[in-house]
Amino acid sequence: MKFSPIILTLSLVLMTFFSYQIIGCSPTGPTEIPDEEASDSTPTDEPTEITIASGTLSLSASQTSVLSDNSDSATITAIVLDDNNAVVEGVRVTFSTSGGQLSASTAITDANGEAKINFSAGTVEQSNQTVTITATVTNLTPRQIPIQVTGTTITLSPTGTTSLEIGGSDTATLTILVQDAALKPIYDAEVVFSVDSSSTGAATLSLTTGNTDVNGQLSVTVTGTSVGNVTVRATALGASATKEYTIGSTGNVFRITSPAVDPSSLQIGNSLLINVAAPDQSTVDFATTVGVWDGGGSNYVNKPVVGGVVSALLSSSLAGVATVQVFDADDPTTTDFITVAISAAASDASQISLQTSSSVVAKSVGDVSNTATLTATVRNASSQVVGGAPVIFSIDNPTGGGETVSPVIVYTDGFGIAQSTFTSGSLSSGAEGVTITAKVLGTVFSDSVSIVIGGTSGSVVIGTATSAVSINNDTAYNLSSSVLVSDSNGNAVAGAEVSLNLWPIEYNTGFWTDDCDPILTGTYDNEDSNRNLILDAGEDVGTDPGHGDGELTPPLSAAGTVPATVTTDANGIANFNYIYLKQYAVWINTEMTASTTVQGTETTSTLTFTLPYVVPDACFLNASPFNSFDQPYVNIDTPADGASFGLGDAITFSGFGFDAQDGLLPDSSLVWTSDIDGQIGTGTTFSTTTLTVGVHTVTLTATDSDSYTGTDSVTITVSP
Repeated sequence: MKFSPIILTLSLVLMTFFSYQIIGCSPTGPTEIPDEEASDSTPTDEPTEITIASGTLSLSASQTSVLSDNSDSATITAIVLDDNNAVVEGVRVTFSTSGGQLSASTAITDANGEAKINFSAGTVEQSNQTVTITATVTNLTPRQIPIQVTGTTITLSPTGTTSLEIGGSDTATLTILVQDAALKPIYDAEVVFSVDSSSTGAATLSLTTGNTDVNGQLSVTVTGTSVGNVTVRATALGASATKEYTIGSTGNVFRITSPAVDPSSLQIGNSLLINVAAPDQSTVDFATTVGVWDGGGSNYVNKPVVGGVVSALLSSSLAGVATVQVFDADDPTTTDFITVAISAAASDASQISLQTSSSVVAKSVGDVSNTATLTATVRNASSQVVGGAPVIFSIDNPTGGGETVSPVIVYTDGFGIAQSTFTSGSLSSGAEGVTITAKVLGTVFSDSVSIVIGGTSGSVVIGTATSAVSINNDTAYNLSSSVLVSDSNGNAVAGAEVSLNLWPIEYNTGFWTDDCDPILTGTYDNEDSNRNLILDAGEDVGTDPGHGDGELTPPLSAAGTVPATVTTDANGIANFNYIYLKQYAVWINTEMTASTTVQGTETTSTLTFTLPYVVPDACFLNASPFNSFDQPYVNIDTPADGASFGLGDAITFSGFGFDAQDGLLPDSSLVWTSDIDGQIGTGTTFSTTTLTVGVHTVTLTATDSDSYTGTDSVTITVSP
């Protein structure tokens, strides 16, 4: 069948018309939707910001306090009303606070006239405090509301009352622990120690201020100086706690005189004599939480005082940690105590269990060392802990990549525990891991754990920028740093809290040359060998620079500062600033440690490096603050020690001297001598052809402006 052109054209027009009707459109555009339908489907526009000429502003909070660990928040609500007490939409409210953290500094009132923000303690300062939040609106009277930040606590140990004698070496160590509302230790919290004015006696404190270590702890030594009662107060971050001391004259103080070590150790089957000085008491009560007294069946006994002293024997058939306390029977507030760790004899060891802090450890590469803590617990056949048992650690199937366990042999403490550290090597172990075995030395009793090197169940890696940036009016450097946390599949772990720690492991002596290059004249271990920030016996001794001055070298602050914790973003990365003073650049070797928990396993990464400097600063930086002021440093550059020459050869000698006060010493201060030919030259460099045949010990002697001398020597051979 054939159609005329007119019919075909008409058909196409009709089809087009019906098509527009089907899809809800007209040939000229979309069909409009009635207003009542649009109101259900079109989002409401943001309110237009306005300025109110007059009215009232009110302020309220959903709760009156927040916790210092930043775990909760209060909703702060500002309401704007006009002169008719009607709510006003679209007014900008500005918020500020004297402390803590706001979620925003401004907000626009909604249809209810409300502008809301959140307030939390934040992470900058974890003090117990009352902060004031202020809301401001143009042309209206500002409003304020107080919010308390609470939960930070101070714990002092030991607790109770401690007795001290005047004179001699009788001192007491008081340790403070600062924690936030979640009982997490607070690092670098400033602590102030003082003796309350209400004290009837007197005592001196080894320090009046200090900052807590990474465990949230700081210790002070208390020494009695005047008879009476002394109250020592510790204050930190808005929290305070006190410790009581009874100070008496020599031989006139109620106290446990032996054992002198606290905590002390006691083996099952033995007895521990507890001696008490009781100068004014007639009877003394002995009590213990574990064990019995004088071979009887009671954990309490009352003993008469004879000649100002009284004793009792502590024994136990069970292992445990005993708190031993003695009281004046007529005045229970007069008391003293000691801790005793009770364990089975080492010869009774019949079982050992080994645990690791992490079953998977990343490879150690370059300066980054990754570790796991090995904890062995030794018990006897009755499952009582065994003290004094030697435990030897070994790696059964090493990869050859340099993994280590150190120390190798450890004796269990009074709690039956021996700990060592596993450090991974540069090679992966494969899925089977390496096997670490802990064995009770001299027995067949052992236990093993496997540690996978390389494929981590969770890993954390530390990185730093390639260069530092000068800050704080050119007194300090900022070395931008970051940590990356990933899971077993290499996926980023968001929201991981990473703890950061710094430690100045070594300090360097040295100076800058005229060419602005650093010269290191020596490297020395941190005097604080146990890292407790306390000057213990055996520390600060010897002739090395900084030793013998009564202080720990270097100070912890020499390593600089990093945030106590950082939290990773969606990419598993947390960026932070590493700040340190310019005077320590080059002269401090620092250890930065990052630790976090991923998939239930704690993992740690450590980066060791020398604090960098910015090259343009080199000519203006100071010599090492750890240089000795007594003796110049001397160095012979050429010839090399052991070099050989022929008779008549031209031999070039070069070297230098440096003094901490004078800097590089002038040529007139440098004298070269041979043990065969005597003085052979002066200055930083010279040449000679006149050395006689033989083996010469050539010495360069430098003399500073205070007439102190330093030397360096080399041995050379001149052959016929």
